[in-house]
Amino acid sequence: MNVVIVTLLARPRKKLEEVDYFTGFWHLVQSLKRHNRIVPPIVVMSPDLDAPPNGADRLVRIDERMFDGIDMVQMAFGKSVYFKLNLFRLNECGLDVDRVVYFDCDMIALASVNSLWDLNRLNEHSIHGVRESAELGLTNPDWRGRLNAGLLVVNRPMLDARVFDTMIALARSGKTYDHGDQGVINAWLTEFDKWSDVGELPPEFNMPSCVRTQGDWEKFAGRIRCLHFAGPRKPWRDRPDHEWHHPETQQLWDDEVAHHRPLPKKGRPGLSSSLHTRLVRLVQRYEVWRGK
Repeated sequence: MNVVIVTLLARPRKKLEEVDYFTGFWHLVQSLKRHNRIVPPIVVMSPDLDAPPNGADRLVRIDERMFDGIDMVQMAFGKSVYFKLNLFRLNECGLDVDRVVYFDCDMIALASVNSLWDLNRLNEHSIHGVRESAELGLTNPDWRGRLNAGLLVVNRPMLDARVFDTMIALARSGKTYDHGDQGVINAWLTEFDKWSDVGELPPEFNMPSCVRTQGDWEKFAGRIRCLHFAGPRKPWRDRPDHEWHHPETQQLWDDEVAHHRPLPKKGRPGLSSSLHTRLVRLVQRYEVWRGK
């Protein structure tokens, strides 16, 4: 295996709304297969699964203990917000690959992206991704110029357990502007003066859906290759309301998934929240109701 596609499936920890991320994963895989004649093996990283879920070729188990000692977290996710960093040590997990193409499972392909796994391309840098900007709808000044970690092309030089170890050290010391993996990756690039080894992908490979409500939609509409539904509102859910959600980007999702095989009834992973999290969620909803 010279190239693999990788994503993360983990049980929601503390989110107010239950999010069945397997639905997103399923449609991500279906969209990649629909728009690309050849798709590399699909690897799922997870601390919660015992076998590859339907649609994946391989499971890599994440040892949660490797993330102990990280206190700065996004409360909705707990330390699971850092599990993506495990992709940098995949060659220590027996894969032996030259390239990882990582996708968040709230993304969907709308066109071919096979250049991402063509080893004759994107080999001049160790990591490639899309930079965040106001024209993409990411208007917070702290986000601009950051490498968005929703889609990453990582070549062998960075698939190194030493990279993972230094990133975990940064996370434990709180060097993350977003209390998550993206902040750590950007901090690593800065702390170790690695920005010269970053290749920028065209924005259409990782287009945040907030471009429709906050960014330059006219500039990018019609040339999107992968649409990224960042934020709390996922297109397979009808809540919560959020300013980034728009009927036009929802329609792009609906039109694409209409071509997909239906969600399997068997082989779906058990990724529902723990009883404790469900009870916390009930209390949170009650507090929201009382505040109305």
